[in-house]
Amino acid sequence: MESGVKGSIMEGIVADLVRLRDEGQLDAAELETRLEPEDLELFDQKVQAALWYPLPCFTRMTELLLASEGGGDVTYLERRGRAAADRLRQAGTYPQLSADPEIWGDRLGNIVISIGPAMIQGTQWSFELTRDGDEASGFVVDVELPPDFNPVLRHSLAGFIAATSEALQDLPLVVRSELRDGGVRFIAERGPDS
Repeated sequence: MESGVKGSIMEGIVADLVRLRDEGQLDAAELETRLEPEDLELFDQKVQAALWYPLPCFTRMTELLLASEGGGDVTYLERRGRAAADRLRQAGTYPQLSADPEIWGDRLGNIVISIGPAMIQGTQWSFELTRDGDEASGFVVDVELPPDFNPVLRHSLAGFIAATSEALQDLPLVVRSELRDGGVRFIAERGPDS
């Protein structure tokens, strides 16, 4: 199975690159140097939310946005991941993303691990609740990634996981990521104000 991303994620990347091009912040020469011809074809098409798009295309576009608009700072990708989660929740694309303050724990895990593979093809997700004594204090999400997944994209996923989890339970989280053999681990802990 070829790895890919759902159009519901791809459309924001394409829209932002088109915006930067139209504003004159990216010129045609840079776009043609950094992107493949099939990537550029998406600029003139409507990205379909339900279709799969190649992961390498998504990666090239994300790297270009990171360099041009994000200044190479990975927190830019975390913000993008949070914005994508908020956009999907507001659009009602994934009804399981609606808020429920009672969702902390395994129910949260089931939602997080079902959304991931539905948006990033070729991944496998697992969830484990962490505890401080008898009280849930956070969670760990392990994601097995396809070989063509660029590790820098994990920062977008960290933002997505944080925003999704916070929206579901109205509880601030700090999410960090660690690369592992064949994947990435996300460690989420309740924020200092929770």
